[in-house]
Amino acid sequence: ATKAKSSEENQRLAERLRLTADTEMELRRELQISHQGHLDLQERVAELTGQLERAEAAYSEAAREVGSMSLRLNDLEFKNDSGPEDLLRQELTIAKERCNDLDAHLKECTWMRDYALQQAEEARLQVQKAEEARALQAESPKAARPPEAAAAGQAASEETEMALTSAREEVAAMREQLEKLIAQHSADFQQQADLFREEMSYLKRKNDEKDRRLEILTCERNALRFDSNEASLGGGSKPSRERPSGGTRDATLGDKAKEHLVDLEELSMKEVLSAPGQGSAAGTLKAFLADGDVILRRFSKLLFQSPMTRRIFYGYILLMHIWIWVVLHRAAEVHAAHAAHTPLTAAKGVQNNLSLAAQLQLIATTLAPLADASKAEILT
Repeated sequence: ATKAKSSEENQRLAERLRLTADTEMELRRELQISHQGHLDLQERVAELTGQLERAEAAYSEAAREVGSMSLRLNDLEFKNDSGPEDLLRQELTIAKERCNDLDAHLKECTWMRDYALQQAEEARLQVQKAEEARALQAESPKAARPPEAAAAGQAASEETEMALTSAREEVAAMREQLEKLIAQHSADFQQQADLFREEMSYLKRKNDEKDRRLEILTCERNALRFDSNEASLGGGSKPSRERPSGGTRDATLGDKAKEHLVDLEELSMKEVLSAPGQGSAAGTLKAFLADGDVILRRFSKLLFQSPMTRRIFYGYILLMHIWIWVVLHRAAEVHAAHAAHTPLTAAKGVQNNLSLAAQLQLIATTLAPLADASKAEILT
């Protein structure tokens, strides 16, 4: 009976030891899971830190671009060309798009931060549940546990508790560090965004000032053109207006600013030669030639001012010369092929070639003054 009782006691103790070993293995497994979660959180923190650094670099680049745009705008402040203004507006649009992209990236970083905090909270809840389960398992077999098993279980529980405490402290420290880092970068982002908005408002204000100045200059130019047209049409009977913003020029010119200004390009030679005493046939012919010369001067001025028109015109002249050269060579080949068989046809071909050569010479003599006038206009 004593032997049977001792064997039962041994079996019971072995069962308790097995339960204790299983509990210890389960706790170690949970500790390993929590450690793995801690490593995942560290990787997530490193990834978020890298993304925040990239976003900060993008913000720095945007700030540098805004600075360069401000310098360009200051350099072009007293110029009237609208081309640089279009370039500045384009750069301003690009900067706005970059600001929107950076805001979207900031929202994405905020969402990833919230997700990392949520994962940390879930890991903390899992650790808390593991502690509660371990406490319940430790309290249930405590009364019937022998001293050796109790000592072993207590040592295992203390070791597990120390490991869990250290893991919890590390998770708390990492979470605190992550929160500080996110708060710091959020403050930096907000500061950079405020600075960028101030720069944008400054650039908009400068562009508005430039637009107003251009409108004023356009109005002045139209007024001067209207005065010039009135003076040229009225023949000097109407006084010209004074320039609104020409105080300095009026002071320097004095009474000359009130004189009648005549546009020499708009004043045709026909009006000059059709005055009293110039009504002869020779005067009419000279007036007609003068009007044609006005048209040629305007065309030469257009060629001088427009690179595209100049390229098209001279390209057309070059193609005409090439086409004429091809036609002449083709006619020469046809004439050489049929010269032996049909003398009459050859004579007609020679006559046609001569007439074609005469036409080409006439075209060349017609275009030569135009080319000379264009060259003279370009040189002047």
